[in-house]
Order: sequence, then C-alpha cells, then structure tokens
Amino acid sequence: MASHKDLVSIITNCVTFSQITNLNVADTSFIANSSVNRDENPSTQKFTLTCLNMSNCSLTDETAVALAAVFKSCDLGQLNLSNNPNLTMAGFKLLLNNQTSVTRLTLGANNFTNFVDLLGYTTKLDYLNLRKAKISMADIGGLSGSIHHGSVSTLVLDGLKIAGSEALATLFEDSGSTSKLTALSLSSCSLNNTDLQYIGQAIKTGLPLAMLKLSANRISDPGVADLVASLKERSNPPLCLLDLSNNNICVEGAKSLATLFEREDMSLQTLNVSHNSIEPEGIQCLVRFINRSSLSVLYVNYQKATYEEHDMEKVYQVIAENMGYGKIESVEQAKGMCQLPDTRRVPTIIHLEGLGGYPGELGCALDCSGITTDYINRKLPHLTFFYAAQLSAALRGQENCCLTNEEWIEIIGSEQESPSWLQLADMRSKAVYLSMLPAVVTAQKLEGTLEMEADCNVMEVYLMKDPLTQKNNGIGWVLMSDEDSVKRATDYFDSGQANMFSQPFKLSSVPVQVDDDKMTEKEAKARADMDARLRERQVDDAEQRQLISRLYHESQERHAYRLAHPAYADGRIW
Repeated sequence: MASHKDLVSIITNCVTFSQITNLNVADTSFIANSSVNRDENPSTQKFTLTCLNMSNCSLTDETAVALAAVFKSCDLGQLNLSNNPNLTMAGFKLLLNNQTSVTRLTLGANNFTNFVDLLGYTTKLDYLNLRKAKISMADIGGLSGSIHHGSVSTLVLDGLKIAGSEALATLFEDSGSTSKLTALSLSSCSLNNTDLQYIGQAIKTGLPLAMLKLSANRISDPGVADLVASLKERSNPPLCLLDLSNNNICVEGAKSLATLFEREDMSLQTLNVSHNSIEPEGIQCLVRFINRSSLSVLYVNYQKATYEEHDMEKVYQVIAENMGYGKIESVEQAKGMCQLPDTRRVPTIIHLEGLGGYPGELGCALDCSGITTDYINRKLPHLTFFYAAQLSAALRGQENCCLTNEEWIEIIGSEQESPSWLQLADMRSKAVYLSMLPAVVTAQKLEGTLEMEADCNVMEVYLMKDPLTQKNNGIGWVLMSDEDSVKRATDYFDSGQANMFSQPFKLSSVPVQVDDDKMTEKEAKARADMDARLRERQVDDAEQRQLISRLYHESQERHAYRLAHPAYADGRIW
C-alpha cells in the first residue's frame, strides 16, 4: 500500500510530463499517516494536465497542502475529489485555490460546511456534482446564485434527502430565463408531489431545463399532472429528457404525460417511466405518439402492474400502426412484417421488456434493436449460421455459399475436433448447427429434446469440447436421418421454443458447399469413419438392449420367487 508521499510524487511526475493531459488515480489506497514532503519552491512553469480524478484516495488536509503546490503549475479543467471524507473545508480550499479554469467539479460523498464559500474559487464552473454529499439545507439553497446568476449549467444533487425542506424553494427562488441551468438531477432525494411544485414553478418562470432526472423518488400521479401543467404553460419548452423512473406513477400519470406530445412545439425526445405502476391503458397512450411527435426514446419497461398477453397485443398493435404497418388483422400478416420497423422520420427506441407474457406473433415481428420486448427470453436475436452463410455468398457474388476445404476446416475445426460426416455433401444437407448451448447439456438430453419436442429423427449428436478443459463449449452438430427433420428443427427454433434448462439456444441448417479437388479422398475417409462409428453404435445399442433384457428377466424371476415364498421380501427373510 502506497503512502500519500507516493501519491504526491506520482502526480508531480505526471504533471511535469508534457504529454499527459488526463490522470486517473481513483480508488487508490494510500496510508494517511505518512509524512508528506512540501515543495517550498514550486515550479512557475505551466503544464498540460487538465483532467484529474482523485476520488476515494483517502486524502487529508496534509496531502492537500502538498498537492496545492503542484496544482499551481496546472490549469485544471476537470477535477474529481469525491469520497474523500477526511478532507475538511480548509483542504478543499487549498486544492481549489488558483483553479479558476475548472469547469467540471465532482465533490460527492464528502462533508461540507459553508459550501458556498468554495464556489468563489471556481468562476468558470459549468458542471457541479454533489451526489450523496453531507451538506446543509442552507448550503443547498445557497447554490441559487451560482445556477441562476453564475455559470453552472449542470447540477447533480442525487441522494440528498431534501424532501420537505425549504432547500428547493430557496434554490429556485430567483430562477428565470436568465438562468444557465440546463440539466438537473435529483434522483433518490425522496421528493414528493409538494417538492415537485417548486421545480414546476421554476419551469413556468423560464428555467431553461433541457434534462430533468427525478428517478427513485415518491412522485405520484398528481405530481406528474402539476409538472405537465407547468410545461404546457411554456411556449416551446426546451425540455428534451425527462426521467421519472422508479416512482409511484400509475395510469393517470401516464395519460398526463401523453398529453405533452399533442403539442407541436414540444421538444421532449426521451421519456423514462420504467419501474412504476403504469397499467396497460397508460402504456398505450404513450406509445401512440411514437413517430407522430418529438418522442423518439421511450422506456416503459418493468412495470409493477399486471400485464396479460392480450394487453401487450394491444400495445404492439398501436406501435405497428404508428410504424406504418397499418392494422394487423392476421398472424400471417404479422409474420410477413419486416424485422426492422420503418424509422425514416424519427429514430425510435422503445423498451417494453419485463412487462410479462409471451410477446406473441406481433411482438416477435416487431422485436428488433429499436423495439425490445421479452422475445429475447424465447429466441436469441443473434445472427445464425444460415444467415451468416447467406451474407458470405452475397459478399462473394455467389448464389450459394461455396467455400474451399481450408475455409471449411477453419469453421468446423480439425478432423480430430469435429465429426467427419461434415466433409460429406449429402450429410451436410442433413446437418444442424447449434450454439449457445448450456455447459451442462449432454448428447442424450439434446437428442431427446429434438426428437420429443421438434419431432426430428436424430442419427448422431456431436458436442464440441474446449481444448483445454475438455468441457462443452456451447457448440454442437446434429446429424438428422432426413432433410425433413432439418426443416422441423429450424421451424422449432423459429417458433421461439428452442430452450434448454430455461436457456434459449441457436439452431440453424448448414447451407454450405465445399469445392476442392482433395475432397474425394477426404470423403472416402469420412464415409469409412461414419461406417466405423455406426458399427460401434450398433454394438453399444445391442449391449444396452441385452442389459435391459437381462435386468428385466432378473426382476421377473425375483417377483415370481416373492410370490411363491411369502416370507421373502426384497431378498430378506422376515
């Protein structure tokens, strides 16, 4: 563990190195009781260090004295001193002295008294983060001058328990159109509907907020209605992002928020109301304005209310209509929809996961990178082997994917690692490639799943092994007895039923042609290997049948003996 003397030495050396502009020593453990050398004759040369992160470094006032001498040679633009509770106000003042160029200051999880005095050292401050700091309500109210008449445009007060106090009232007392505050974060502050009125009043009087984060508070429908009313009283309100996640908002609050998008001058682009108690009717009201307003990113995922499958079907129907698909009348029409929605007008992102219920045919058709549903729990939305082969053929200018033997070996591995029947063209057409299988899967379990659930006729299952651990690596090859079984297996995957131990896996046919003059010799060897394995399998099957038959006959003999000798039970005399 290094000492604070080492910390000062490290920072001094980095400062004097002309090419270093960013330095991060966060979460570095230092011994606080070490003596620190102080440079009595600091350099007057200006160095290039502009960004310094010293969060959670156990800084003390003694360390601050030595660092202050180093800082005199720097024009810091960003400074992070969060989570250094042993620093007193005297230490902070030493570190901020002469640092008038600081624009981003992070001081979270520290202890402050008369915090407003520190702001006099940073005349160009643009970003101020006091997350979970121990600061008085009077000091919070004292920030009013910096955010309304100073240069601060971003203020983070997350985790400060200011609910029910006069701090917010004082903070926004002088707010107006002259204020430069554009981003405000008050997450986890235990705010209630009454506290929200102060923010609403500030918005009415012209506070130019573009981002407002109010997550993890106690805001309910009446508070949301008041906030919406305040925004409506403004013409061209600048608010672009509103985060109300993890509150107590229900359907009426969602309906109030939906009325914001009825105005053409509304610029709200991102709305987060996840982890609330909004019922299906409220979700439908919000998604109705996708692609019809400024709203482009909507988080409504993980609601506490109960959602049935028919409720989600109505939500998907509204989204489909707004995406330009019109009303979906049948399952066949849903299956024919493009995998990606029409986003030519507004880039749309909608989060609908965690609402419960199977997404159905319409939800599966809508699911994409822009519209996330619970479909991922049923089917992995990743590129399969089949589509990778199609892309390869298109990039090569081929009608079908045609590879050389060397390229094919790179894909399947060496002959010792993969089944030899992959070298045979007539067998590849009956092969299935599987990936993302659980590590605990066995060949017998996989064969039984495909035969019982997908109605496939399986000839052989080959699970790939990690070369070092010799454990399953999640990849497998399955040889079917006919091509119809391959079709049934891919349909089984496309329907979203391909799950093993509650974990979805990928399954694909192998549409690959291998073109090589040397394949004749390899095919002959592969067929010989297949015949040898077939004979081994027949011997194993015969031995298994003999074992089952022997055990059955022995069981029957014991049963007959037990009936003939009542005193005998399970081989014991009673």
